[in-house]
Amino acid sequence: MWSDYYETFNRDKVTPVEMKTAAIERVTPSGIKTSEVQYDLDAIIFATGFDAMTGTLLAIDIRSRAGAALKDLWADGPVSYLGLMVAGMPKLFMINGPGSPSVKVNMIIAAEQRSDWIMVLLDYLGSCGQDRVEATDEAQAVWVEHTRKVAA
Repeated sequence: MWSDYYETFNRDKVTPVEMKTAAIERVTPSGIKTSEVQYDLDAIIFATGFDAMTGTLLAIDIRSRAGAALKDLWADGPVSYLGLMVAGMPKLFMINGPGSPSVKVNMIIAAEQRSDWIMVLLDYLGSCGQDRVEATDEAQAVWVEHTRKVAA
């Protein structure tokens, strides 16, 4: 079902407000008072926003083998291989990470499938006497480009 979501923002009666610069001070009987202005409203929609793909990962001080922080590696946006691994971080697996195809399906089922795949991979590594697996910069770049093309 079509919702006209984007068209709604272009209506004369709609005013998106950036809360980082105009914080809500209070809800009033007629609308909302921000630090900048009083808005008289018929309806209030609180779109809190969230960073579902990177928020929790960037809140942790995850470091690469070379000591680089994940937040620095992702300063220009998240990059990954299969939405599962990050080059330079051989023991980090993201179940439904940025660039993951899992966001286009039922994420619970995708998380189970990806977790199962990771366990098979770890078992395989152990059987080969290996203790890590790592995405290469090249493979990561190819995957990122692929996801950008698909998204476009």
